[in-house]
Amino acid sequence: ADKVLLASSVADDAEFSNGDSYPYVVHTNPLSPSSAHLQQVTFCQLGTQGIVVFASTDLAHVYYSYEATNNDVCKLVTRAKFMFDPDTTDFSIIIKNALNFQSTAMLIYATPKTAALLLEQGYNAGLFRKGVMITIGQDISNADMIPYFSSTTDIGSLMNGVLGQKFWPNYYILTQSAAAVTFMNKWTKQNSTESACDSIMDSDGNYYLYQNSSKVGSCVGLNFSSYSLSGTNLNEYTAYTYDATYLLAYGIDALLKNNKPITGENIRFAAINNVSFTGPTGPVSLQKGKPEFNNYARGSRGGAITYRILNFKPTLYATNPSEPYGVALNVQSTGAIIGCNRKLQNCVSLYMNTLNGRFANGYPPNAFSNLPTYVKIGALFAPLDSNGYPNKLQAEMLAAFTMAISEINNKKDGLSDNLLPTTTIIFDLEIANGYLDALTSGQSLLDAFYYSGVKGVVSGLPNTESLATHKVFSSDLNHVFQIDSFASDDALTDGSTYRYKAQIVPVDSYEIIAVHDLICNYFGYSKVAIISSNDEFGKALFDEMVTFGNYCELDMLLNLVIPLSETDYSGVVNDIESSGAKVIILFVSGSTAASILELGYENGLFGEGYQIFTASSTATSMISSFSANANVEGLMKGVIYAEFWTEYPLLTESGKTFVSRWRQQTYRGQSLINGILQCDTSQDDAGNTYLYQSQNGSMCTGLNFNSYSSDGSDISPYALYTYDATYALARGLDKLIKSGLSVNGENLRTFMLSQVNFTGVTGYIDFE
Repeated sequence: ADKVLLASSVADDAEFSNGDSYPYVVHTNPLSPSSAHLQQVTFCQLGTQGIVVFASTDLAHVYYSYEATNNDVCKLVTRAKFMFDPDTTDFSIIIKNALNFQSTAMLIYATPKTAALLLEQGYNAGLFRKGVMITIGQDISNADMIPYFSSTTDIGSLMNGVLGQKFWPNYYILTQSAAAVTFMNKWTKQNSTESACDSIMDSDGNYYLYQNSSKVGSCVGLNFSSYSLSGTNLNEYTAYTYDATYLLAYGIDALLKNNKPITGENIRFAAINNVSFTGPTGPVSLQKGKPEFNNYARGSRGGAITYRILNFKPTLYATNPSEPYGVALNVQSTGAIIGCNRKLQNCVSLYMNTLNGRFANGYPPNAFSNLPTYVKIGALFAPLDSNGYPNKLQAEMLAAFTMAISEINNKKDGLSDNLLPTTTIIFDLEIANGYLDALTSGQSLLDAFYYSGVKGVVSGLPNTESLATHKVFSSDLNHVFQIDSFASDDALTDGSTYRYKAQIVPVDSYEIIAVHDLICNYFGYSKVAIISSNDEFGKALFDEMVTFGNYCELDMLLNLVIPLSETDYSGVVNDIESSGAKVIILFVSGSTAASILELGYENGLFGEGYQIFTASSTATSMISSFSANANVEGLMKGVIYAEFWTEYPLLTESGKTFVSRWRQQTYRGQSLINGILQCDTSQDDAGNTYLYQSQNGSMCTGLNFNSYSSDGSDISPYALYTYDATYALARGLDKLIKSGLSVNGENLRTFMLSQVNFTGVTGYIDFE
């Protein structure tokens, strides 16, 4: 009669999924049958239909879960289901009937021994052949089946590409979501209960919390400071118990605030209907159950439960038969698909036994959207850094990219109605942090839209990542044109290595062209001494000044290249003095420049009557490189350098117009949905990547555009350069499509470099 609600954090028996039989049990951990829901989620997200299911009667509860949750994400079409006794040894009739359905997607729920028999017999009969995707239940997503195959079976071929799944209980802890980080900080700062058998008891005084009262010296206290903040040595269910405690507390809290009696019945109602929060195990809410299925899953964990999608790889099996599976990706019960975490998992590229290497019947969005109606391009940005935290600069550049795409695709807003008038731009967003990640992202764009690939790319990535993607797009096999709005590495001036590229922002060394202009046209100097370091930095700056500077011809009284190993600069100072030059140009590091100036100053050189020019990076680092007693003011007096003024466009009328449109964009920040703050879930046109949140939804990167200042002072100027980069690529594609020529990297490069010139929000744009 007196109902008591049990909040469980570990027990996962399938019996608990029957809400009618266990009405007063709720769970913060998932129950074992929920893996079937995970399979259903995976199939839905990746577009698989026409499934044939094989299920042993002793695992009927798992299939029951599959049926009960079907239609939660999408309605799967089950072409046929075959139930069999767990002791079955001859599957010939079942296999023959299954062949009649000609399905290429098979789902198996069975014990290891039974599954091995079914797979082996089906493989021999041509049911599980090349082109058929096989997915197995959680309980056999391991090497347990291997011993049950006959010795003559080619296990690598039979199991090739088989997919399984496993619950990943400590996903949020290991990936360090905000709530998990807070939890681990609190956990490790608790007072130790380990020493001297802490004698604290429960509130009734019946039980010790940290020792065995009947066994002296048997302590169970913990030294919390010994735990890693990353949670790697924490039991994976600890945080579920923490969340289970909060689940009860929130339920009781809801009753107290509404003056309701504290009873098991009322707590259950409140917990299921009124409680949702984000804890260290992720979003926590409870399912209300399905009355048509005996209230299946009533009180079971809702929210985002993460599973690892395991992929059988013959190469892994050959190397280590006990570990034949790698993690291909991670899927959440909400439907979110998350890439494999290379830092935490043994990742493998998703590979299946299907003929096209994709999920059976799983065509991605826009796979068959082609010219001239659609043109596919790539976007390379990193709105989340390598640690998974928002990168505001990158988020703003991505927002400027999507702003430009939206304007170009809108043929009725009066902005760019004649640009690609009958063609819609669709894009695939790839996020890259680091060189190797960028190589992978570049390859992903080549394979985007069901291997049809992209025709051009806009990149806001930094130097390292952009150089990597240029390598991919400029290889002998792949010619994809990339336009950069942020990268400025001098290596990009190498047109033979990086052929398929354009820059909206100048490379770092280009500032020397401005210095050359000053020397020739403002000061009227012609006789100079140039001191360069013997490295790429010195060579690039020298080339800009002497080879590409065309304002006047300089008379070099001294052209001296300093070895990087040089530490004694007295000879350099003597050479400068002997040359008679009064205008000195330093293309060296800040520390080298400081040493030369300081030594020369001490010997009567570089005083009044001398003019020093240098690079911005040299000038800004030089000051901190002088010795402690140096006369910095005297040494730096009159030193001149040029610096790229990135903010200038924001001061122009076109920049102000851009800011006005920027502030009118749709809000993309967090919104309260069903009482829960959630990120904007918009995706790219390939359906691969969220635009405004992390793949698991734990971090939001969307912007509140209206919150920006009306003068644009808080907008990164690189957003404007990205906007112009997008328009530049669109103009090149527009001219190429209208020409009737094939839309490929070679032709696009020709049109971009010869026919694209316009005035954008950052000024006049023309490519050399």
